[in-house]
Amino acid sequence: MKIVNMAQGAFLIMSAYLCYSLWAHLGIDPLLGSLIAAVPMGLIGAGIYRFVVERVQRTDHGLTIVVTFALAIVSEALIALAWGPNPTATTRLLQPGVQDRLGDRPEGAAVRLPPRGRRHRRAPAGP
Repeated sequence: MKIVNMAQGAFLIMSAYLCYSLWAHLGIDPLLGSLIAAVPMGLIGAGIYRFVVERVQRTDHGLTIVVTFALAIVSEALIALAWGPNPTATTRLLQPGVQDRLGDRPEGAAVRLPPRGRRHRRAPAGP
């Protein structure tokens, strides 16, 4: 199965959009949605390998790069058809003031950062 899959990134983005759609339209938690999205994407990947990549490998092993690149272009077009050509922005999952497992976080921060300033004070120079 030693192939260079040029469509891997496009399939990852497609699963992310699928996960986003589960959250936006059905209210499913994104972590659970990623597990749900993994099932159809795994089936799509297995089908593409079995019916496309495996047949191309029998003919010419180097042609698999071209075929997976074409699959990336097709899947990006399908993403643009299904979700539109513009990027999608989301709001915070938690309302301001609600604590999650990492504690309170400032608006828009992914993690809580330590306050600015020096962590260690230097010893005074001198004899």
